[in-house]
Amino acid sequence: MFHMNYKKVMLLKRSDMKKLNIFLCCALFLIFSCKSIDYRIVRAREEYKKDLRLVKRHVDGKTIEKVIELNKSVRNLERLSSIKSHMEEGFENSIMPTKGNYIDWQQWYKDNKNIIFWNEEHNRIESLDLKSLPKDFKK
Repeated sequence: MFHMNYKKVMLLKRSDMKKLNIFLCCALFLIFSCKSIDYRIVRAREEYKKDLRLVKRHVDGKTIEKVIELNKSVRNLERLSSIKSHMEEGFENSIMPTKGNYIDWQQWYKDNKNIIFWNEEHNRIESLDLKSLPKDFKK
């Protein structure tokens, strides 16, 4: 009789293990599927802040090792926010972002960080076009 009870206990443990394995697989699937969505948002925010930091270094008068990186950052910020940088007359209309530009781009980020995402296909930050959403769309 003891032998029979031992088998029942082992069967219960095996069935519990199967349920646990199914639960863990579902949980992992949900975690990884959510992470892929979050990745695009996190990446966009990191890239935008990286561009802002480079502009801040310039505005603070710190040395920028690669001016081309500053130009790239400014172009990214301009394209995304539609806020144009100050241009100086001189060598090929040099881009010279001002403290005002930095503040405007920083404020744009605070106001719009929830609608930016990383576009893998174009390898750049983009924002949702809220004007193209259906009229009955609720935020």
